[in-house]
Amino acid sequence: MYDSSLFDNLKLINKDDWKEFRLFVDSDFNNRGSYKEETRWLCDYISGVYPDFQHKKLKKEKVLSALFKDKPVISGKLEKIMHELNTMCRNYLIWKSQNSEENSFYRDLEWLKILRESLDEDRYLLFMEKARKKFNAIEKVSPEYYYQKY
Repeated sequence: MYDSSLFDNLKLINKDDWKEFRLFVDSDFNNRGSYKEETRWLCDYISGVYPDFQHKKLKKEKVLSALFKDKPVISGKLEKIMHELNTMCRNYLIWKSQNSEENSFYRDLEWLKILRESLDEDRYLLFMEKARKKFNAIEKVSPEYYYQKY
């Protein structure tokens, strides 16, 4: 299990964000897959050894034993659960990035698009003015700055 893309992606979640990721996985809004209970279980299981993704508890045999306990092992089920958790991990990281302060301008543009498409002209114009002021307050840098920086 160590070499899966799931663990490569989980490594991108820092210790401060791990608790938030677990809430993301626990949410029925975010966790809508066929194996949502098993996905929660796997996330909790991995949390027990986080951030040590090379822990012996994460060997495939150990995880299968803990997952199926006294039931017969279903071939491929663990891989499907891992795939769902990996998808949730990617979705969390994208959500986290999109909601960062650095991306607030793009969120404002999306909101303007929604208001424009809803044909709510008054709210659109009001928010457009707020967004314009916010945009104009951003410190502008010259192309020379980026040339020197990179």
